[in-house]
Amino acid sequence: MFKELKKESQEIMFHADRIVLTVVLALIVLWILSGIYIIEANQVGLVRRFGANMPGLVQPGIHYRLPWPVDRIDKINTREVKGMDVGFFLEEGMDPYGILLPYCITGDMNIIHNRYIIQYRISGPAKYKFLQTNPEQLLKEIAQTTIIKSIGARSVDPILTTTKHEVAEEVRANLQSEVDSANLGVTIVSIDTKMVSPPESVKKSFQDVISAQSEKSTTIHQAETEKNKIIPLANSKANEMKEAARAYKFQRKSIAEGEAKSFLKLLTEYKSSPQVTSDRLYLQMIEKILPNVKVIVLATDSRGKPVKLKLFSGTMPTQPIIPELSGDSGLYD
Repeated sequence: MFKELKKESQEIMFHADRIVLTVVLALIVLWILSGIYIIEANQVGLVRRFGANMPGLVQPGIHYRLPWPVDRIDKINTREVKGMDVGFFLEEGMDPYGILLPYCITGDMNIIHNRYIIQYRISGPAKYKFLQTNPEQLLKEIAQTTIIKSIGARSVDPILTTTKHEVAEEVRANLQSEVDSANLGVTIVSIDTKMVSPPESVKKSFQDVISAQSEKSTTIHQAETEKNKIIPLANSKANEMKEAARAYKFQRKSIAEGEAKSFLKLLTEYKSSPQVTSDRLYLQMIEKILPNVKVIVLATDSRGKPVKLKLFSGTMPTQPIIPELSGDSGLYD
């Protein structure tokens, strides 16, 4: 019976050894397979070997690393846009008269509250993960300092009215420059102005100032609109007057040139036949100024020149007109 028990114990130990070996092999396989990991499409991976960062970034896909405790993977989302509240504003439960006042001082020594939403994403994963202990807190501190500089360079009125967007854009540009200098590894996507306002105790006075400046801007805009309406009309009218003047000038010049040509032609005729031309001009003048008067030639000389004329108005006579012979040598009766 002792031999049978010994044989059974040997078989149990043999099977136990096989089970332990199988378990050990399974654990080894699982340990080796634990090195397989996946990087998502919006991520990159950082490999740390025995705690030291390895160079390069692991791109999205299925990869393998040496199992723990050799390698460790840090997955960083580089496409996510994160948001952060910064500025100087009263939070819920904050004592407005406490030691640390949430105010920002303007360039003309006024105090205001302001609140901005910074949107950023991680663009340098290794810098963001390893170079700074608390990168988000550092980003907030740099942003607060940048806001103080931008607000401190301006007076309160434009900050509250016309330069809100300009201040936010300046803060964004300066903040990006500062985080680059600090090797923070982030890109500032945008800065949205959520609130810029004076303290409650003087808020009404500031609102009056803002209203006055708004009315001023409205008045200026209306004046510019009226100016843009009147000036084109005036220019159009001026152009019309210029065109009319040019047309009148051309007309008068043409008339003057025509009259000059007629005069020169008449002068030529007068030089060749002074008396005939003079008589003709006289008759034309009579017909022109006395359109109802008829001129009848009573006698002519040997050259056909009228020597006796008779003027009639109204009905012409039916009987022959016999010229009176007198000593009057005049041409007209």
